[in-house]
This record gives sequence, structure tokens and C-alpha cells, in this order.
Amino acid sequence: MFGMLALATVVLLVWSVRSLPPSDRGQRLVVEGAFRNLRHPLYAAFLTFFNFGLAVLLNSWLYVVWALVLHPLWHLNVRGEEALMNQQFPDVYDDYRIRTGRFVPRWTR
Repeated sequence: MFGMLALATVVLLVWSVRSLPPSDRGQRLVVEGAFRNLRHPLYAAFLTFFNFGLAVLLNSWLYVVWALVLHPLWHLNVRGEEALMNQQFPDVYDDYRIRTGRFVPRWTR
């Protein structure tokens, strides 16, 4: 189980980095690739897959609780980043925010 979650973490990390070329960073709002369904795929890789995989590996309910506590904390943490994105891309970011999830894909649009 840990191996599958670790693999999912690596796949999402690599896909995220490849979806956001360095030349596009800060120049345009990237909504393709990993960013199509997640606004923060790098954070999601660790929050959703790695932390729970670590809890499975260590076989500890304490780590499961820790993984669950991290989600709301990171929701608070990224508000400033999202406000900055809304300032930088005022015409398109709000629409993007409505149709995509932060750390978990939004299946309904």
C-alpha cells in the first residue's frame, strides 16, 4: 500500500513539474496537465498520497490523525497564494478556482 501511494506521489510530482514549464511561471495561468483538476498538485501529492502512505507504512493511527489535521491547515496556508494568483490573473483565476479543487479534484463543475 505504501509503495502504491509513494508511486502516486512521485507521478503527481513529476506531472506537476512538467505541466508548469519554467518559462510559463508567473507569465500565464497554467490550467493544463496536472493543473486541470487541481490548483495545487504539488501540495496535493504530499497531503493526499504521501502522508497517508507514511501512516500506512508506520502502521500508526497517530500519523493518520496527523495527515487528516494537515489538510485544513494547508487550506488556510494557501489562501495567501491564491489571493496573489487572483491579483496576477484577475480575469481568469476566479473561474479556474470555481471549477477546480485545491488538493482533491472536483468531479462536478
